[in-house]
Amino acid sequence: EKALKIQCIVRGWFARNKAKKLREEKIARDIFVSEQESLRMQEAEEIRQKEIDRRRNPKTLEDFAILYKELQTWRISEGEKIEKMAISAAERKQLMVELLKKQTKLLQTIDRLKQDASKKNREKAIHSNLEKMAQPKETKVVLDNTTPVIKTYITTPSSTRATELKDLFLSLKIPQPSVDERLATLLQVSQKKKKRK
Repeated sequence: EKALKIQCIVRGWFARNKAKKLREEKIARDIFVSEQESLRMQEAEEIRQKEIDRRRNPKTLEDFAILYKELQTWRISEGEKIEKMAISAAERKQLMVELLKKQTKLLQTIDRLKQDASKKNREKAIHSNLEKMAQPKETKVVLDNTTPVIKTYITTPSSTRATELKDLFLSLKIPQPSVDERLATLLQVSQKKKKRK
């Protein structure tokens, strides 16, 4: 009888430990699932924000293709709504003219954004090329098979000249407050040009 009582107590203790462990595992699993869900929601929100930004500030041809496609879809759906309305032909024609005006205005907006993006992309490409030309040249030196490759950076006369020209180009792009500063910059450009000849 005492052995049974001891067995009951021990089994109860094991059951309580097992139940506690299962509760802890469930809590940990719930926390993990909620963290994963919040992470998924955060990623979805980031993707949504990127898509909104792509439409507000298009930069690539793909962004503009999306805008044109959405405009076309919008125009078709609006045209279908107008066609389904129970109105006279004159009113329908007036609504179609208004729709065409809206579409024209949106196309002009997209074209203006396209020009702005083209200008920004051209500026970015120019700056990138100037940076590449002004960087020191990289060479790899291999002494023997046991030592690793050593990279060295060498400033060449052409990279030095490219750095000077890059600085002059950037100084020409910056709006200068006084005429004297602008003239000094233009004089430097003129001197560099004479040295080159």
